[in-house]
Amino acid sequence: MGEPSATPSAAPPGRDAPPRDERVPTLALSGSMRLFGHDPTAAEARLVPRTARWRWSRAALRMGIALVLAPLAALVPPHAPWALGVLGVGFVLARRRWRERYTLVRAEGRCPRCGADLRLERPAPLASPHAFSCGTCHHEPALYLDPDEGRD
Repeated sequence: MGEPSATPSAAPPGRDAPPRDERVPTLALSGSMRLFGHDPTAAEARLVPRTARWRWSRAALRMGIALVLAPLAALVPPHAPWALGVLGVGFVLARRRWRERYTLVRAEGRCPRCGADLRLERPAPLASPHAFSCGTCHHEPALYLDPDEGRD
């Protein structure tokens, strides 16, 4: 009666599933950190390619929120500028999401000027080149990726 069971207990639902980031296919690319007047340093990055469906749904969500908030903002005098401002912000945010073909989820490298480690703080839409800010020397080296060296 007091013996432990030989069979393991069932894990709670969803416990065996990999974390959300591991389920999304990523591309690993090598590249370089460059700063004018200094030798480039090696860098590694991980990107998530975004499908048209993903981009459209995120853009539509942002524009939909703006369309819902615009009439509410129009209740505050002067009426038209607030509504137009909300619609403008919604359009800009929707356009940014639509243009996000890749999301940079991880990047590591060294500053070409001072050699300090540089890491991506949080996922961000990939810019070409993608600027980083060095907390040590306060310069802004840029990440240049080599698309020919992509690997999974």
